Amino acid sequence: MNRKQIINIHLILATFFAPLLLIIGISGGLYLVGIKGEIKQQIIYQDSNQEFDFASKDRLQQIQHFLKKQKINYDFEYAVNDWNYAKTRPTSKEYYVFKLDNELLTVTKHSPNFIASLVELHKGHGPKLFRILQILLAIALFFILLSGISLALLSANYKNRTIYISALSSLFFVLIILL
Repeated sequence: MNRKQIINIHLILATFFAPLLLIIGISGGLYLVGIKGEIKQQIIYQDSNQEFDFASKDRLQQIQHFLKKQKINYDFEYAVNDWNYAKTRPTSKEYYVFKLDNELLTVTKHSPNFIASLVELHKGHGPKLFRILQILLAIALFFILLSGISLALLSANYKNRTIYISALSSLFFVLIILL
C-alpha cells in the first residue's frame, strides 16, 4: 500500500467514525465525572410469581408473553438474567426489569434520559447494530492510530517528534497503570 492510499483510508475511517468516537468520548467523560443521567422507574406489576422461571431456556418467551398479557407493546432484542432477575435489552431506550424476591414478582419499566441512553450505548448495552458498529470502530481505531503513527514516522518533519512523544506517553501510561 502506498502513502496516498494509507492517507485516504486513514481519512475515510477517521471521518466516518468521528461521530461515534465523540459519542463514546463524551459519554465516558460524563460518566467519569459523575454525570450518569437519570432513569425514571415505574412499577407496572407486583404480585406473587406463578409463571416465571428465570433459569428456564424459554425465559425470553416468558417475558414476551407477560408483556403481551399486560397489554404492553414492546420489542426487545435479548435479555440478561440471573436466577431471580431479568432485564430486557437494549437499555439505551425504554426497558423492563423483572425481579423475583420471596415469590413476589416485581416488573419495573425503566425510561433513561438522553445522557443515560448515551452511557448505556457506551457500555455496549445498545441495539445489536450499534454494538456491531462499536466493534468495527475498535478495528478501525487500531488502523487509524497505526496508520497515523506510521505516516508521521515516514515524514522527515514529524519523525523525531513522533518518536519522542510516543516514548514519553508510553512511559507515562505504564507508570500510571503501575501506580
